[in-house]
Amino acid sequence: MVGKRTNTDDGKKPRVAVYARFSCDKQRDESIEDQLYEAERYCESHGYEIVVAYTDYAISGRSDDRPQFQKMIEDAKTGSFDIVLVWKMDRFARNMQDQFYHEKILADAGVRLESVKENIAGNGIEASMSKGMHAIFAQIRSQQSAEDTMRGMVGKARKCQYLGYRWFGYTHDGDEIVLDPATAPLAREVHDRYLRGESTRDILDWLNGLGIRGIHGKPVGYQYVTAILKNWAYAGVYTWGKAKDENGRVMLDVDGCPVPLVRVEDGIPAIVTKEEKERCLRRMRFGKRGHGKTDFFLSGKLYCPDCGKPMHGETCTSGSHVTKYRYVCQGKRKACNGIYWKDDVESAVAASVRAMLSDPEMVDYIAERFVKHRSKKKPSASIKAAKADLKAIVKQRDNLVKAVEDGMPYKLVKEKIEVLDARQAGVERKIEELNRAEHEITKSDVLQVLALVAEGMRSDEELLKAFVYQVWAF
Repeated sequence: MVGKRTNTDDGKKPRVAVYARFSCDKQRDESIEDQLYEAERYCESHGYEIVVAYTDYAISGRSDDRPQFQKMIEDAKTGSFDIVLVWKMDRFARNMQDQFYHEKILADAGVRLESVKENIAGNGIEASMSKGMHAIFAQIRSQQSAEDTMRGMVGKARKCQYLGYRWFGYTHDGDEIVLDPATAPLAREVHDRYLRGESTRDILDWLNGLGIRGIHGKPVGYQYVTAILKNWAYAGVYTWGKAKDENGRVMLDVDGCPVPLVRVEDGIPAIVTKEEKERCLRRMRFGKRGHGKTDFFLSGKLYCPDCGKPMHGETCTSGSHVTKYRYVCQGKRKACNGIYWKDDVESAVAASVRAMLSDPEMVDYIAERFVKHRSKKKPSASIKAAKADLKAIVKQRDNLVKAVEDGMPYKLVKEKIEVLDARQAGVERKIEELNRAEHEITKSDVLQVLALVAEGMRSDEELLKAFVYQVWAF
């Protein structure tokens, strides 16, 4: 370990490491040169010798995760210099914890911290007090700056303005988010293909075949497609930010997705309808309950008439090295009485389901049984629990508002109120969805839905999941 050094015992000039930094949101590139110039003048007047300069460009001082800053701290331990000189203390750190922690590391290595602007030099009581006060002021200014920045971004978000997000199919004209004439039709086609039953892998191959590239110029991947299919922006819903609770944890809605800090219906141009987006999401939820990377929707439901055992899905490769999918009998590498290709079997069964739903007598029987079963269900306790949560949230928010009315500074409770607003919106949506699920459904409602399903409103895989319990292959 390097011991502490004095800078006057040997008569040599104290060796100085200059640290300069600028933040891209507040300063310009040239400010680095300004800081170095002021440091040179300071060293000349104090009889110091600059031996090295460390510079971090366009990096905030709110964190110590700065490459040149970390290198300087490590180099200090080797005895390379005696003083770290900054233009202002907030160039070194913008919070008290980081400043005191790293200043102690420097002190243990015999290196002291000095500032040009505040004229802080030496290790005396006055210098230590001045550093501490400037650390406090820097942290307060940093927090105020963060609040001002967040307030400005929330304001822009509520106006549905562009905030740097890049969505395939969209571009921006200044602050206004608009459709990209070149890619918006392709984003529409992604949804259409998925709703027609194409897999995300096939859609990905199609996009890569068109030469679509990500923001870094590389071919797009699987998550690129799923992000398009999941994002409500394509249905015209503008969302921004993630709401957090009082403990700083990201809040999740009933589907397990982050609750947005700002959500505006019809805030941007829509590429698909909300009903189409919901259909995409429903299909993706169905896919999560599949039986492997490729969904075999009749696995365990399709029975062989020869051996009487259920069939399951299998991947095979043809002589031309093309991957195919088929159903085989349990415990065997093939079916007992022929080849059952996945697409052929599932399409045939789905067609049979649609034919069944076109039979008036069968549809009438299904509707009566459904309504009878529905009438036996007790009111959901989930609604009561959600209403209790809503009542507690409203009470917390009212208490905070009352505290502001009684004189408490709004900035102290601003974030908590915004979090409660987001939680309230999420619970209200949940209650609305539960109420929709609980409301009385008549026989005519069921008949109308079944008629739409028979006409193709739902995908084949949804039909197989919902209507098929067991089917025998001949």
